[in-house]
Amino acid sequence: MAITPLSTPLKTEYKPLGLEAFAQPLSQMQAKFDVAKSQIEDADYKINRLNWATGEEEKAKELAGAYNQKATDLAGKLLRSGNYREASSALKSINKSYNNDPHIQALQSNAAGYKAVVAEMDKAVAANEMTPEYRKMQIQKIQAGFPGTNFDPKTGEYNKINASSAMNNIKIEDKILAKAEKLAAADADQQDFMLGKEVTRKLRDQSGHSAFEDILAHLRQSSEFKE
Repeated sequence: MAITPLSTPLKTEYKPLGLEAFAQPLSQMQAKFDVAKSQIEDADYKINRLNWATGEEEKAKELAGAYNQKATDLAGKLLRSGNYREASSALKSINKSYNNDPHIQALQSNAAGYKAVVAEMDKAVAANEMTPEYRKMQIQKIQAGFPGTNFDPKTGEYNKINASSAMNNIKIEDKILAKAEKLAAADADQQDFMLGKEVTRKLRDQSGHSAFEDILAHLRQSSEFKE
């Protein structure tokens, strides 16, 4: 009788597959899950803003809160599904949206611009290139002239703070200080000639001499040094 596969039992030896064969893939998956979970939980969306500007604080908190809520929801979804690939992709999408959000970009750009100019003014004051009074006056002017980071439908953009002009005017302040010092050191007749009697009459103290501070205040308002 011919031997066929059906008539002849196949002899095999069963060797159980060790659990170590699964250990490495499982540990890798767990590590990737842990990384995704940690990245999502560590997500903390903060927005730099001009705290003194109208509506900035509230709007920044609202925007940051919305993005932080998205991260919180994503963390919960990851724990329920265990799909770390999907969660990582979703987190990248949230981050991209946050980084490209035009309102957030405008808020942070205005805050950075203002901070940089204030730092430059502080440096100028420390180097005696700007008086503290002038610094204070410029900061008040910047703040008074900025209504907040708002969208302008006419331009299709968010408005920008005009803070750099404060530094551009340092040279003007230098000229004012130099002239004020010269006038303060001059005698009454020279002051009358350089400022005009009508002005010096208003500025003179009991000694009959115009003081430096009064001259400085006058020159800053003078049309000669209009910004």
